[in-house]
Amino acid sequence: MKKAFAALTAVLLLAVGAGLLLPRLLPPTRPHQLRVGDFYSVDNSDGGFRVIKILAVKPGSLEVCLYGNHFEDRPREIDAAELSLAPDEGYEGPGFASLAVDPAMFAAWKPRFIQHPARVAEGAR
Repeated sequence: MKKAFAALTAVLLLAVGAGLLLPRLLPPTRPHQLRVGDFYSVDNSDGGFRVIKILAVKPGSLEVCLYGNHFEDRPREIDAAELSLAPDEGYEGPGFASLAVDPAMFAAWKPRFIQHPARVAEGAR
């Protein structure tokens, strides 16, 4: 019983900690404002980077588009017309047109703001 309580306490502390750390992990120029249409680079599990686009911001969750493109270095700018849901050749893991993500998961991806397009190319989601 004590082990279960300790485990639950640890999970709760991590959840609270993630909520407190989220504003610090977001870009310093806009620490609390995620806008629909924003593009972010995120860490990929293989050491590279991928790009996401914010589709919706809801209390306690985000809806994102996770693109299949893989980048060796963190991209500082992107051309939305070149993004695809299909994985780059030689890499696994397709993109997802719509993926619900909680703020703690988003923070764990170590997102960095890339850009907010004034106008998105037609056909690019």
